[in-house]
Amino acid sequence: KNVSFDKNFIKELEERFHLIAGSDGDAHCSEEFNEDDRRALAHQGVNFLKDLRELVLILSQLPGIEKTREYEDERADSMLHIMEYFKMTGRKELYFRHAEDLTDLHFSLEAYAEAGMTMLGAASLLTWSESTVRFIKASGETVEKPQRVLKEEFFLRALEFLDRSHSWERAIDLLEELRLLYQTYLFDFERVSELLSQEVSLFKKIVKVERFFVEYYRVSYLGMGFKESHRNKDFIYKGYQLEKLPDFVERLKRKFGEAEFLNDTSVDVDALRTSDKCYVVVNNCKPSSEQEMRTGKKFVDSRMPERVRRSQEHNNISVFSYQRRFRKRNIKTNNEFEDLWITTVYLRTDQLFPGFTRRALIQERVERVQSPIENAISNVVSKSAELERMVEKIKVCEEKGDQPEVIVGEVQNLGMVLSGMVDAAVNGGIAKYEEAFLNEKYITENPDGVPNVRELVAKLRTALSAQRVPIANALEVHRLHVSKEMMPLQQHMDSRFAKLDSVLRDL
Repeated sequence: KNVSFDKNFIKELEERFHLIAGSDGDAHCSEEFNEDDRRALAHQGVNFLKDLRELVLILSQLPGIEKTREYEDERADSMLHIMEYFKMTGRKELYFRHAEDLTDLHFSLEAYAEAGMTMLGAASLLTWSESTVRFIKASGETVEKPQRVLKEEFFLRALEFLDRSHSWERAIDLLEELRLLYQTYLFDFERVSELLSQEVSLFKKIVKVERFFVEYYRVSYLGMGFKESHRNKDFIYKGYQLEKLPDFVERLKRKFGEAEFLNDTSVDVDALRTSDKCYVVVNNCKPSSEQEMRTGKKFVDSRMPERVRRSQEHNNISVFSYQRRFRKRNIKTNNEFEDLWITTVYLRTDQLFPGFTRRALIQERVERVQSPIENAISNVVSKSAELERMVEKIKVCEEKGDQPEVIVGEVQNLGMVLSGMVDAAVNGGIAKYEEAFLNEKYITENPDGVPNVRELVAKLRTALSAQRVPIANALEVHRLHVSKEMMPLQQHMDSRFAKLDSVLRDL
């Protein structure tokens, strides 16, 4: 909150109204400000008192919030609000104390990335100087430490949590900062060598260890029946490791049992917002980017390995997206490509993920409509990219020396995707694209009213023709690893691809 009072004034008000920082909710924290005090203060003072009363209320209610996953967001938000207040007032020792509490909460719930980010938030208030700063131990004892020492302690705790959460790129950045400190300021080269060894270990993990990323969910609380903290608000939630949509919804139902849960992304939310009841709309969403939200285009560096790219897509993110399909024509055609429109909804949150909490308020919503031919181009390009990712994954498994059964599993997955692609293409997939878009009639009539229709038709031809290369590469990798029992599948796909290759060359 933007408050223009200086630290001394705030301290006087805290003492005057008996605010006990870090209170467990005693009677002092529920004391009301009387009307005489209000009249004695100017307009800004009244606004400040409102903020202060809100903080007092949080301090008094925090001990009553359950320490479970269902209520982690309420506890984390309350603790973060308190931390922000102490940061604003320059009370670093109290900020550090509550940062430790929030870190412990995240650790107890195995939210290691958030625990690491909380420690980094505390470290950001310190410098690498030798000047001292007060720090409150868990026992309540206040001690003084050089800022450099305390900052490194926070860094080392953050490194531990980031390693556990597989956030190795961010951990390497911290090690680099520590290395520069010891190399150029403290001249402790033994420590420099230790830090470099840690960096080497993390780089190896980036290359060799398979990372699995959590799901994200958009949740809208609709209706006047909710409390003000949730009423008609939209959030992005970060799921837990291996937590899927049904598990996440069940977790919310234990908390909002009186609400009706909906998973239809086309529901009329405006009508539900004014209802006296409670509705919760939940759906999956995926990480996106500011560039994609503004332009509708996704930039991919072809030089970047797949596993590094995926890691970047799941770090420092505040934009998410999900899609809705619809048809404009009243009469359904026999060609599913011909009238398939897609609306992509982009959502921007008020904080980055990972952050101090696992929930963020949605601040901005942008919708982009994709025409049938644009949808066709996206499908073809994404299928080619999927094949390339699977081939790369098998090659990485070989380089790492994974167990044979791991490689066999990946080859089987590749075979299923590859077989589906060549069969669908030969069995009418390409013909349907030609019937719907790759003809002069579509260009002339432009039934969907898309701009640059001739350019889009050319893009679709190019994307289809370009599929020849990833399919051929995938067939070669599959052929090298396929078992004798699966050789008939390989022969079937080779035969199909020979026909497909001829069709794609003639496009």
